[in-house]
Amino acid sequence: MITLFSTAKRFEGHTAVIQENALDSWCALGPSVEVILFGDDPGTAEAAQRRGLRHVPDVKRTEQGTPLLSDIFDQAREKAKNPVLAYINADIVLRPDFVTAIGRVVQERERFLVVVQRLNLDVTTRLSFDDRGWAELGRCMRREGKLEAPDGIDVFAFSKATALALPDFAVGRPCWDNWLIMQAKRLGIPVVDISAVCRIVHQNHGYRHVPQGKGNKWEGPEADANRALAAIETNDFRAADYTILSADECLDEAGLRPMPRFWVLVRRLRHHPLWPEKGYVKIPQPSAMRMVVQILYSVLVRLYALVRPYLPYRLHRLIVYTINSLFRQGESDPTDADPAREKSKDRL
Repeated sequence: MITLFSTAKRFEGHTAVIQENALDSWCALGPSVEVILFGDDPGTAEAAQRRGLRHVPDVKRTEQGTPLLSDIFDQAREKAKNPVLAYINADIVLRPDFVTAIGRVVQERERFLVVVQRLNLDVTTRLSFDDRGWAELGRCMRREGKLEAPDGIDVFAFSKATALALPDFAVGRPCWDNWLIMQAKRLGIPVVDISAVCRIVHQNHGYRHVPQGKGNKWEGPEADANRALAAIETNDFRAADYTILSADECLDEAGLRPMPRFWVLVRRLRHHPLWPEKGYVKIPQPSAMRMVVQILYSVLVRLYALVRPYLPYRLHRLIVYTINSLFRQGESDPTDADPAREKSKDRL
């Protein structure tokens, strides 16, 4: 039903542990899932061979040697046996509910771009993916997992009928994920958030692998190139304007629903007349208005993520109804899943 494709870094140290975990979780999803592993970094061919995965070593790269997403996506579309594809970062653990959610979207949409918010977790050892292993991982997620901000996206699923032409972005550097959401919306392709019915695990790691790295995380020449490329492609592009909250629809227990208008209002604040109308890479210092809105936006998102799991279900529904009424929104909240029902599951 679905082909997962990814590219891995050098299999050594902690990086090897989390990438082996990710690959094992993908293989545990069942025979309907095909996995294609791109790249020729040390250990990649052996990891694919041990699991019987398809391995494509030849990939176009940047001057610094990082694979190009444009070539990976093009080759994946050409080589995939299944009608649905999903790009996954090689540090992401997937659960069976990912395949289930994608199947539900496929039943209702021919073209789509699926996104999902990740849960960050410190993982230092190999994981098992039998029933006991899934249950233990679930307990760790509930106890220690931290929800990532909605602007970092590690998984994209789409049908072969969904035409997405990427520029030569470098893998694992900023901007390209937000650009892809913008591109889908520009082409009229529905962006669907499945976070309410699916949880994915991002295994935390460092960024020592970044060529000529500087500052925090992925900063360096390739990060600068990605930002410049996004700005060239679209002059008014700003990564913060295209996040998971930019989705057109969300999937919950009842099915696909329009994204609640509350988040639409948040996005509209970002286009206030006082907001600087400049490209993403052309703003050396944010304006006061930008700083205020960004702070309010960040606080709101993080408070929601912290408070939501602890709200009694009926109180949560009352709050959602009140918010929807204030903003004249009749649809239900996209995260409308009964916490008691979630905690009763052995599997995540």
